Amino acid sequence: MIYGAINKYLYKNQRYKNQWSYWIGITVIVMFLSIGSMKTRIVFANEIFNYNKGSPLPLIHLNTPEDEYINRYEDTFGVLVQNDSSNDIKIKLHGKSSITYKQKSFEVEFINKEKESISKPFFNLPIGKEWIFHSPYVDRSLVRNALAYRLGREMGATHNNYSFAPRSFFTEVSLDDEYHGVYLVVERNELGKFRIDIPKMELDKPEQVSFILEVSSKSGNFTSKYGTGIKYRYPKINNFDKWEKINPINTKKIKKNIQARINSFEDALVSDQFEDPKLGYAAHINVDSFVDYLIMQEVSKNVDGYRRSTWFYAGPEGKITMGPIWDFDVAFGNLNFYRMGTRFGWVVHKKRFFDGNRPTFWFRRLLEDPAFVKKVIDRYYFLREAGQILSMNHIRTIIDEFISTLGEAGLRQEDRWRNTYTNPLHSILFHAFPWKRTFYGNLDLIDSWIFKRLNWMDKHIQQIGYVDPEVLEQEE
Repeated sequence: MIYGAINKYLYKNQRYKNQWSYWIGITVIVMFLSIGSMKTRIVFANEIFNYNKGSPLPLIHLNTPEDEYINRYEDTFGVLVQNDSSNDIKIKLHGKSSITYKQKSFEVEFINKEKESISKPFFNLPIGKEWIFHSPYVDRSLVRNALAYRLGREMGATHNNYSFAPRSFFTEVSLDDEYHGVYLVVERNELGKFRIDIPKMELDKPEQVSFILEVSSKSGNFTSKYGTGIKYRYPKINNFDKWEKINPINTKKIKKNIQARINSFEDALVSDQFEDPKLGYAAHINVDSFVDYLIMQEVSKNVDGYRRSTWFYAGPEGKITMGPIWDFDVAFGNLNFYRMGTRFGWVVHKKRFFDGNRPTFWFRRLLEDPAFVKKVIDRYYFLREAGQILSMNHIRTIIDEFISTLGEAGLRQEDRWRNTYTNPLHSILFHAFPWKRTFYGNLDLIDSWIFKRLNWMDKHIQQIGYVDPEVLEQEE
Protein backbone atom coordinates (compact mmCIF):
# COMPACT_ATOMS: atom_id res chain seq x y z
CA MET A 1 0.00 0.00 0.00
CA ILE A 2 2.82 2.41 0.89
CA TYR A 3 4.67 1.64 -2.34
CA GLY A 4 1.46 2.08 -4.33
CA ALA A 5 1.03 5.56 -2.85
CA ILE A 6 4.65 6.44 -3.65
CA ASN A 7 4.28 5.23 -7.23
CA LYS A 8 1.12 7.26 -7.72
CA TYR A 9 2.76 10.38 -6.23
CA LEU A 10 5.83 10.06 -8.46
CA TYR A 11 3.77 9.82 -11.61
CA LYS A 12 1.89 12.97 -10.67
CA ASN A 13 5.08 14.84 -9.78
CA GLN A 14 7.28 14.60 -12.87
CA ARG A 15 10.16 16.54 -11.32
CA TYR A 16 10.73 13.68 -8.86
CA LYS A 17 10.42 10.92 -11.43
CA ASN A 18 13.96 11.15 -12.78
CA GLN A 19 15.40 11.48 -9.27
CA TRP A 20 13.56 8.33 -8.16
CA SER A 21 14.72 6.45 -11.26
CA TYR A 22 18.26 7.67 -10.60
CA TRP A 23 18.42 6.20 -7.09
CA ILE A 24 16.87 2.92 -8.18
CA GLY A 25 19.41 2.76 -10.98
CA ILE A 26 22.28 3.45 -8.60
CA THR A 27 21.03 0.71 -6.23
CA VAL A 28 20.85 -1.85 -9.03
CA ILE A 29 24.32 -0.93 -10.34
CA VAL A 30 25.89 -1.27 -6.89
CA MET A 31 24.21 -4.65 -6.46
CA PHE A 32 25.49 -5.96 -9.77
CA LEU A 33 29.00 -4.69 -9.17
CA SER A 34 29.10 -6.59 -5.91
CA ILE A 35 28.03 -9.92 -7.41
CA GLY A 36 31.10 -11.16 -9.28
CA SER A 37 31.37 -14.85 -10.03
CA MET A 38 29.89 -17.56 -7.89
CA LYS A 39 32.37 -19.89 -6.25
CA THR A 40 30.85 -23.32 -6.52
CA ARG A 41 32.10 -24.68 -3.19
CA ILE A 42 29.96 -22.58 -0.85
CA VAL A 43 29.98 -23.10 2.91
CA PHE A 44 27.45 -21.39 5.16
CA ALA A 45 28.20 -21.96 8.83
CA ASN A 46 25.37 -23.67 10.70
CA GLU A 47 23.32 -23.97 7.47
CA ILE A 48 24.01 -27.51 6.32
CA PHE A 49 20.77 -29.47 6.06
CA ASN A 50 20.30 -33.19 5.62
CA TYR A 51 18.10 -34.29 2.78
CA ASN A 52 15.18 -36.38 3.96
CA LYS A 53 15.46 -39.75 2.21
CA GLY A 54 11.72 -40.19 2.58
CA SER A 55 11.05 -37.10 0.46
CA PRO A 56 8.83 -37.55 -2.61
CA LEU A 57 11.30 -35.33 -4.50
CA PRO A 58 14.47 -36.61 -6.16
CA LEU A 59 17.79 -35.28 -4.92
CA ILE A 60 20.20 -34.20 -7.65
CA HIS A 61 23.88 -33.61 -6.90
CA LEU A 62 25.71 -31.04 -9.04
CA ASN A 63 29.46 -31.45 -8.59
CA THR A 64 32.20 -29.28 -10.10
CA PRO A 65 35.99 -29.38 -9.76
CA GLU A 66 37.66 -27.85 -6.73
CA ASP A 67 38.36 -24.11 -7.11
CA GLU A 68 36.20 -23.84 -10.24
CA TYR A 69 33.70 -21.02 -10.60
CA ILE A 70 30.23 -21.07 -12.09
CA ASN A 71 29.60 -17.80 -13.90
CA ARG A 72 27.15 -16.41 -16.39
CA TYR A 73 29.26 -16.34 -19.54
CA GLU A 74 31.50 -19.41 -19.53
CA ASP A 75 30.66 -23.07 -19.06
CA THR A 76 32.03 -25.00 -16.10
CA PHE A 77 32.31 -28.75 -16.64
CA GLY A 78 31.05 -31.04 -13.92
CA VAL A 79 28.98 -34.09 -13.06
CA LEU A 80 25.28 -34.55 -12.34
CA VAL A 81 24.53 -37.43 -9.99
CA GLN A 82 21.15 -38.91 -9.16
CA ASN A 83 20.89 -42.21 -7.30
CA ASP A 84 23.61 -44.43 -8.78
CA SER A 85 23.79 -42.77 -12.19
CA SER A 86 26.11 -39.94 -13.17
CA ASN A 87 26.25 -37.73 -16.25
CA ASP A 88 28.89 -35.33 -17.47
CA ILE A 89 27.50 -31.81 -17.79
CA LYS A 90 28.42 -28.24 -18.48
CA ILE A 91 26.84 -25.64 -16.25
CA LYS A 92 26.63 -21.86 -15.95
CA LEU A 93 24.54 -19.28 -14.13
CA HIS A 94 21.15 -18.44 -15.58
CA GLY A 95 19.03 -15.29 -15.47
CA LYS A 96 19.17 -11.50 -15.48
CA SER A 97 17.77 -9.98 -12.30
CA SER A 98 17.86 -13.44 -10.72
CA ILE A 99 21.65 -13.37 -10.98
CA THR A 100 21.52 -11.32 -7.76
CA TYR A 101 19.69 -14.02 -5.76
CA LYS A 102 21.54 -15.95 -3.07
CA GLN A 103 20.09 -19.16 -4.47
CA LYS A 104 21.28 -19.10 -8.08
CA SER A 105 19.62 -20.57 -11.14
CA PHE A 106 21.63 -22.71 -13.55
CA GLU A 107 21.72 -23.71 -17.21
CA VAL A 108 22.70 -27.36 -17.57
CA GLU A 109 23.56 -29.35 -20.69
CA PHE A 110 24.57 -33.00 -20.90
CA ILE A 111 27.82 -33.62 -22.77
CA ASN A 112 29.73 -36.53 -24.31
CA LYS A 113 33.38 -37.46 -23.75
CA GLU A 114 34.42 -34.77 -26.23
CA LYS A 115 32.54 -32.22 -24.11
CA GLU A 116 30.00 -31.66 -26.89
CA SER A 117 26.36 -31.02 -26.00
CA ILE A 118 24.04 -33.99 -26.48
CA SER A 119 20.27 -34.41 -26.30
CA LYS A 120 18.80 -36.95 -23.92
CA PRO A 121 15.70 -37.49 -21.77
CA PHE A 122 15.78 -36.31 -18.18
CA PHE A 123 13.70 -38.12 -15.55
CA ASN A 124 10.25 -38.45 -17.13
CA LEU A 125 10.70 -35.62 -19.61
CA PRO A 126 11.40 -36.31 -23.29
CA ILE A 127 14.69 -35.80 -25.05
CA GLY A 128 16.19 -32.31 -25.00
CA LYS A 129 19.54 -30.54 -24.95
CA GLU A 130 19.23 -27.64 -22.48
CA TRP A 131 17.71 -27.67 -19.00
CA ILE A 132 17.13 -24.82 -16.56
CA PHE A 133 17.44 -25.42 -12.83
CA HIS A 134 15.24 -22.54 -11.76
CA SER A 135 15.70 -21.10 -8.29
CA PRO A 136 12.40 -20.11 -6.60
CA TYR A 137 14.31 -17.77 -4.28
CA VAL A 138 11.89 -14.82 -4.48
CA ASP A 139 8.86 -17.07 -4.85
CA ARG A 140 8.58 -18.48 -1.38
CA SER A 141 5.53 -20.53 -2.36
CA LEU A 142 7.85 -22.36 -4.81
CA VAL A 143 4.97 -23.03 -7.21
CA ARG A 144 4.34 -19.92 -9.32
CA ASN A 145 6.36 -20.96 -12.37
CA ALA A 146 5.16 -24.56 -12.16
CA LEU A 147 1.54 -23.38 -11.95
CA ALA A 148 1.87 -21.07 -14.96
CA TYR A 149 3.53 -23.76 -17.05
CA ARG A 150 0.91 -26.36 -16.15
CA LEU A 151 -1.96 -24.00 -16.99
CA GLY A 152 -0.17 -22.91 -20.15
CA ARG A 153 0.37 -26.45 -21.37
CA GLU A 154 -3.27 -27.30 -20.74
CA MET A 155 -4.38 -24.20 -22.62
CA GLY A 156 -2.04 -24.98 -25.51
CA ALA A 157 -3.23 -28.56 -25.68
CA THR A 158 -6.77 -27.41 -26.44
CA HIS A 159 -5.36 -25.86 -29.65
CA ASN A 160 -3.03 -28.81 -30.31
CA ASN A 161 -0.21 -26.36 -29.58
CA TYR A 162 2.08 -28.23 -27.23
CA SER A 163 4.84 -25.64 -27.43
CA PHE A 164 2.81 -23.05 -25.53
CA ALA A 165 4.56 -23.84 -22.23
CA PRO A 166 7.53 -25.98 -21.12
CA ARG A 167 7.36 -29.15 -19.03
CA SER A 168 8.95 -29.12 -15.59
CA PHE A 169 9.46 -31.06 -12.38
CA PHE A 170 10.48 -30.27 -8.79
CA THR A 171 13.72 -31.54 -7.31
CA GLU A 172 16.06 -30.83 -4.42
CA VAL A 173 19.66 -29.98 -5.23
CA SER A 174 23.02 -30.20 -3.56
CA LEU A 175 25.87 -28.20 -5.08
CA ASP A 176 29.30 -29.58 -4.25
CA ASP A 177 27.92 -31.39 -1.19
CA GLU A 178 26.06 -28.34 0.14
CA TYR A 179 22.25 -28.52 0.26
CA HIS A 180 20.80 -25.78 -1.96
CA GLY A 181 17.10 -26.37 -1.57
CA VAL A 182 14.22 -26.83 -3.98
CA TYR A 183 14.56 -26.20 -7.71
CA LEU A 184 12.18 -26.41 -10.64
CA VAL A 185 13.87 -28.18 -13.55
CA VAL A 186 12.40 -26.72 -16.73
CA GLU A 187 12.79 -27.53 -20.40
CA ARG A 188 14.69 -24.73 -22.10
CA ASN A 189 12.79 -23.06 -24.91
CA GLU A 190 14.73 -24.54 -27.82
CA LEU A 191 14.40 -26.16 -31.20
CA GLY A 192 13.48 -29.84 -30.96
CA LYS A 193 10.89 -32.48 -31.78
CA PHE A 194 9.56 -32.43 -28.22
CA ARG A 195 10.01 -28.71 -27.61
CA ILE A 196 9.53 -26.13 -30.37
CA ASP A 197 9.02 -28.36 -33.36
CA ILE A 198 9.84 -26.24 -36.39
CA PRO A 199 12.21 -27.06 -39.29
CA LYS A 200 15.90 -26.52 -38.74
CA MET A 201 17.50 -23.66 -40.65
CA GLU A 202 19.71 -24.57 -43.60
CA LEU A 203 22.45 -22.17 -44.57
CA ASP A 204 22.02 -22.88 -48.28
CA LYS A 205 18.28 -22.09 -48.11
CA PRO A 206 18.17 -18.56 -46.67
CA GLU A 207 14.65 -17.93 -47.97
CA GLN A 208 13.18 -20.70 -45.80
CA VAL A 209 13.60 -19.15 -42.38
CA SER A 210 12.69 -20.73 -39.06
CA PHE A 211 13.14 -18.72 -35.90
CA ILE A 212 12.60 -18.55 -32.17
CA LEU A 213 12.75 -14.96 -30.93
CA GLU A 214 12.16 -13.01 -27.73
CA VAL A 215 10.86 -9.50 -27.19
CA SER A 216 13.69 -7.96 -25.20
CA SER A 217 13.59 -4.20 -25.43
CA LYS A 218 16.86 -3.43 -23.61
CA SER A 219 19.09 -6.29 -24.70
CA GLY A 220 17.81 -7.17 -28.14
CA ASN A 221 19.96 -8.11 -31.13
CA PHE A 222 17.91 -5.99 -33.52
CA THR A 223 15.09 -3.49 -33.46
CA SER A 224 12.10 -3.60 -35.79
CA LYS A 225 11.28 -0.48 -37.74
CA TYR A 226 8.49 0.20 -35.24
CA GLY A 227 10.85 0.03 -32.27
CA THR A 228 10.34 -3.51 -30.95
CA GLY A 229 13.57 -4.90 -29.47
CA ILE A 230 14.11 -8.52 -30.48
CA LYS A 231 16.63 -11.10 -29.28
CA TYR A 232 17.70 -14.09 -31.36
CA ARG A 233 17.03 -17.40 -29.61
CA TYR A 234 17.20 -19.59 -32.71
CA PRO A 235 19.30 -19.24 -34.70
CA LYS A 236 21.58 -18.18 -31.85
CA ILE A 237 24.27 -15.55 -32.14
CA ASN A 238 26.94 -18.27 -32.13
CA ASN A 239 25.11 -19.95 -35.04
CA PHE A 240 25.38 -16.72 -36.98
CA ASP A 241 29.06 -16.40 -36.04
CA LYS A 242 29.80 -19.88 -37.43
CA TRP A 243 27.73 -19.32 -40.56
CA GLU A 244 29.42 -15.99 -41.15
CA LYS A 245 32.73 -17.80 -41.64
CA ILE A 246 31.19 -20.31 -44.05
CA ASN A 247 28.82 -18.17 -46.13
CA PRO A 248 28.58 -14.51 -45.10
CA ILE A 249 26.19 -13.62 -47.94
CA ASN A 250 23.57 -16.20 -46.97
CA THR A 251 24.04 -15.43 -43.28
CA LYS A 252 23.17 -11.81 -43.99
CA LYS A 253 20.14 -12.93 -46.02
CA ILE A 254 18.88 -15.10 -43.17
CA LYS A 255 19.04 -12.20 -40.71
CA LYS A 256 17.37 -9.92 -43.24
CA ASN A 257 14.57 -12.40 -43.93
CA ILE A 258 13.89 -13.00 -40.22
CA GLN A 259 13.66 -9.27 -39.60
CA ALA A 260 11.45 -8.90 -42.68
CA ARG A 261 8.94 -11.35 -41.18
CA ILE A 262 8.64 -9.20 -38.06
CA ASN A 263 8.43 -5.97 -40.04
CA SER A 264 5.72 -7.41 -42.31
CA PHE A 265 3.65 -8.41 -39.28
CA GLU A 266 4.03 -4.96 -37.73
CA ASP A 267 3.27 -3.28 -41.08
CA ALA A 268 -0.02 -5.16 -41.12
CA LEU A 269 -0.70 -4.20 -37.50
CA VAL A 270 -0.33 -0.48 -38.09
CA SER A 271 -2.06 -0.42 -41.48
CA ASP A 272 -5.58 0.91 -42.00
CA GLN A 273 -6.58 -2.61 -43.09
CA PHE A 274 -5.21 -4.34 -40.00
CA GLU A 275 -8.62 -5.88 -39.21
CA ASP A 276 -8.91 -7.52 -42.65
CA PRO A 277 -8.47 -11.32 -42.28
CA LYS A 278 -6.46 -11.56 -45.52
CA LEU A 279 -4.60 -8.24 -45.61
CA GLY A 280 -4.23 -7.52 -41.89
CA TYR A 281 -2.43 -9.07 -38.93
CA ALA A 282 -4.34 -12.38 -39.09
CA ALA A 283 -2.46 -13.29 -42.26
CA HIS A 284 0.80 -13.23 -40.29
CA ILE A 285 0.05 -14.73 -36.85
CA ASN A 286 -1.53 -17.68 -35.09
CA VAL A 287 -4.30 -15.59 -33.55
CA ASP A 288 -5.35 -18.23 -31.01
CA SER A 289 -1.84 -18.29 -29.53
CA PHE A 290 -1.89 -14.50 -29.11
CA VAL A 291 -5.29 -14.75 -27.39
CA ASP A 292 -4.10 -17.41 -24.95
CA TYR A 293 -0.84 -15.57 -24.33
CA LEU A 294 -2.70 -12.38 -23.38
CA ILE A 295 -5.09 -14.23 -21.09
CA MET A 296 -2.24 -16.03 -19.30
CA GLN A 297 -0.34 -12.79 -18.70
CA GLU A 298 -3.44 -11.01 -17.39
CA VAL A 299 -4.61 -13.84 -15.13
CA SER A 300 -1.16 -13.97 -13.51
CA LYS A 301 -0.63 -10.19 -13.80
CA ASN A 302 2.90 -10.80 -15.01
CA VAL A 303 5.01 -7.63 -15.04
CA ASP A 304 7.27 -8.90 -17.85
CA GLY A 305 4.56 -10.45 -20.00
CA TYR A 306 4.73 -8.04 -22.92
CA ARG A 307 8.22 -6.59 -22.67
CA ARG A 308 10.74 -9.35 -21.93
CA SER A 309 10.67 -13.13 -21.55
CA THR A 310 8.14 -12.81 -24.37
CA TRP A 311 8.91 -15.69 -26.75
CA PHE A 312 7.49 -16.44 -30.19
CA TYR A 313 8.42 -18.62 -33.13
CA ALA A 314 7.62 -19.54 -36.73
CA GLY A 315 8.66 -22.02 -39.40
CA PRO A 316 9.10 -21.31 -43.13
CA GLU A 317 5.44 -21.98 -43.92
CA GLY A 318 3.85 -21.26 -40.57
CA LYS A 319 2.50 -18.13 -38.96
CA ILE A 320 4.08 -16.40 -35.98
CA THR A 321 3.03 -18.23 -32.81
CA MET A 322 3.32 -16.86 -29.29
CA GLY A 323 5.11 -18.93 -26.68
CA PRO A 324 6.44 -20.82 -24.95
CA ILE A 325 5.43 -18.72 -21.96
CA TRP A 326 8.27 -18.06 -19.55
CA ASP A 327 9.19 -16.58 -16.16
CA PHE A 328 6.38 -16.17 -13.61
CA ASP A 329 8.22 -16.11 -10.28
CA VAL A 330 7.13 -12.54 -9.53
CA ALA A 331 3.64 -12.99 -11.01
CA PHE A 332 0.46 -14.10 -9.20
CA GLY A 333 0.66 -11.29 -6.64
CA ASN A 334 4.39 -11.56 -5.87
CA LEU A 335 5.43 -8.02 -6.81
CA ASN A 336 4.58 -4.80 -5.04
CA PHE A 337 6.30 -2.52 -7.55
CA TYR A 338 4.17 -1.05 -10.38
CA ARG A 339 1.24 -2.19 -8.20
CA MET A 340 1.39 -5.64 -9.75
CA GLY A 341 0.30 -7.13 -6.44
CA THR A 342 -3.17 -5.61 -6.73
CA ARG A 343 -6.01 -7.65 -8.14
CA PHE A 344 -7.29 -4.95 -10.52
CA GLY A 345 -6.08 -3.36 -13.75
CA TRP A 346 -4.82 -4.58 -17.12
CA VAL A 347 -1.10 -5.14 -17.60
CA VAL A 348 -1.52 -4.92 -21.38
CA HIS A 349 -2.49 -1.24 -21.16
CA LYS A 350 0.38 -0.24 -18.90
CA LYS A 351 3.05 1.76 -20.75
CA ARG A 352 5.34 3.26 -18.10
CA PHE A 353 8.12 1.27 -16.46
CA PHE A 354 11.09 2.76 -14.61
CA ASP A 355 13.55 0.07 -15.70
CA GLY A 356 13.41 1.09 -19.36
CA ASN A 357 12.02 -2.20 -20.68
CA ARG A 358 9.18 -1.04 -22.90
CA PRO A 359 6.27 -3.37 -23.70
CA THR A 360 5.65 -4.21 -27.33
CA PHE A 361 2.70 -2.41 -28.88
CA TRP A 362 1.40 -5.60 -30.50
CA PHE A 363 -1.23 -6.55 -27.96
CA ARG A 364 -2.60 -3.06 -27.35
CA ARG A 365 -3.04 -2.69 -31.10
CA LEU A 366 -4.73 -6.09 -31.40
CA LEU A 367 -7.23 -5.01 -28.75
CA GLU A 368 -8.35 -2.22 -31.09
CA ASP A 369 -9.89 -4.90 -33.32
CA PRO A 370 -13.39 -5.86 -32.07
CA ALA A 371 -12.97 -9.34 -33.58
CA PHE A 372 -9.80 -9.98 -31.54
CA VAL A 373 -11.45 -8.61 -28.39
CA LYS A 374 -14.38 -10.97 -28.91
CA LYS A 375 -11.98 -13.89 -29.23
CA VAL A 376 -10.34 -12.93 -25.94
CA ILE A 377 -13.68 -12.56 -24.15
CA ASP A 378 -15.13 -15.81 -25.53
CA ARG A 379 -11.96 -17.76 -24.79
CA TYR A 380 -11.76 -16.37 -21.25
CA TYR A 381 -15.38 -17.29 -20.50
CA PHE A 382 -14.80 -20.81 -21.85
CA LEU A 383 -11.68 -21.30 -19.73
CA ARG A 384 -13.57 -20.08 -16.65
CA GLU A 385 -16.41 -22.60 -16.98
CA ALA A 386 -16.78 -25.21 -14.25
CA GLY A 387 -14.21 -27.94 -14.71
CA GLN A 388 -12.21 -25.94 -17.24
CA ILE A 389 -8.58 -24.83 -16.98
CA LEU A 390 -9.13 -21.49 -15.24
CA SER A 391 -11.88 -22.64 -12.91
CA MET A 392 -10.83 -22.02 -9.33
CA ASN A 393 -11.43 -25.65 -8.38
CA HIS A 394 -9.05 -26.82 -11.10
CA ILE A 395 -6.36 -24.33 -10.08
CA ARG A 396 -6.68 -25.40 -6.44
CA THR A 397 -6.38 -29.04 -7.48
CA ILE A 398 -3.07 -28.28 -9.21
CA ILE A 399 -1.75 -26.34 -6.21
CA ASP A 400 -2.78 -29.17 -3.86
CA GLU A 401 -0.91 -31.60 -6.13
CA PHE A 402 2.21 -29.43 -5.91
CA ILE A 403 1.94 -29.26 -2.11
CA SER A 404 1.73 -33.05 -1.95
CA THR A 405 4.71 -33.38 -4.30
CA LEU A 406 6.85 -30.94 -2.35
CA GLY A 407 6.09 -32.48 1.02
CA GLU A 408 8.44 -31.09 3.68
CA ALA A 409 10.87 -29.84 1.04
CA GLY A 410 9.17 -26.44 1.18
CA LEU A 411 10.15 -26.15 4.85
CA ARG A 412 13.71 -27.26 4.11
CA GLN A 413 13.93 -24.57 1.43
CA GLU A 414 12.61 -22.05 3.93
CA ASP A 415 15.14 -23.08 6.57
CA ARG A 416 18.00 -23.07 4.07
CA TRP A 417 17.55 -19.49 2.91
CA ARG A 418 15.57 -17.73 5.66
CA ASN A 419 18.54 -15.68 6.94
CA THR A 420 19.76 -14.54 3.52
CA TYR A 421 17.02 -12.09 2.49
CA THR A 422 19.10 -8.98 3.12
CA ASN A 423 18.77 -7.41 -0.34
CA PRO A 424 16.28 -4.51 0.00
CA LEU A 425 14.96 -5.05 -3.53
CA HIS A 426 13.88 -8.56 -2.57
CA SER A 427 12.62 -7.53 0.85
CA ILE A 428 10.60 -4.46 -0.09
CA LEU A 429 9.64 -4.55 -3.77
CA PHE A 430 8.67 -8.21 -3.84
CA HIS A 431 5.48 -9.34 -2.18
CA ALA A 432 7.13 -12.16 -0.26
CA PHE A 433 8.30 -10.06 2.68
CA PRO A 434 10.93 -12.28 4.36
CA TRP A 435 9.97 -11.38 7.90
CA LYS A 436 6.41 -12.59 7.60
CA ARG A 437 5.84 -14.67 4.46
CA THR A 438 6.34 -18.40 5.02
CA PHE A 439 6.09 -21.28 2.55
CA TYR A 440 2.54 -22.10 3.58
CA GLY A 441 1.69 -18.43 4.02
CA ASN A 442 2.61 -17.80 0.41
CA LEU A 443 0.52 -20.73 -0.77
CA ASP A 444 -2.46 -19.18 1.02
CA LEU A 445 -1.58 -15.83 -0.53
CA ILE A 446 -1.60 -17.29 -4.06
CA ASP A 447 -4.96 -18.95 -3.52
CA SER A 448 -6.51 -15.75 -2.19
CA TRP A 449 -4.88 -13.55 -4.84
CA ILE A 450 -5.89 -15.69 -7.83
CA PHE A 451 -9.46 -15.97 -6.53
CA LYS A 452 -9.75 -12.17 -6.26
CA ARG A 453 -7.96 -11.57 -9.57
CA LEU A 454 -10.27 -13.90 -11.49
CA ASN A 455 -13.33 -12.35 -9.87
CA TRP A 456 -12.13 -8.91 -10.98
CA MET A 457 -11.51 -10.17 -14.51
CA ASP A 458 -14.95 -11.81 -14.59
CA LYS A 459 -16.48 -8.39 -14.00
CA HIS A 460 -14.20 -6.42 -16.34
CA ILE A 461 -13.24 -8.73 -19.21
CA GLN A 462 -15.86 -7.10 -21.43
CA GLN A 463 -13.89 -3.85 -21.15
CA ILE A 464 -10.42 -5.23 -21.87
CA GLY A 465 -10.35 -3.48 -25.23
CA TYR A 466 -11.39 -0.17 -23.69
CA VAL A 467 -8.94 1.81 -21.58
CA ASP A 468 -11.04 3.08 -18.68
CA PRO A 469 -9.34 6.18 -17.20
CA GLU A 470 -10.59 5.35 -13.70
CA VAL A 471 -9.22 1.80 -13.87
CA LEU A 472 -5.91 3.14 -15.18
CA GLU A 473 -5.82 5.65 -12.34
CA GLN A 474 -6.17 2.77 -9.88
CA GLU A 475 -3.54 0.81 -11.77
CA GLU A 476 -0.99 3.62 -11.99
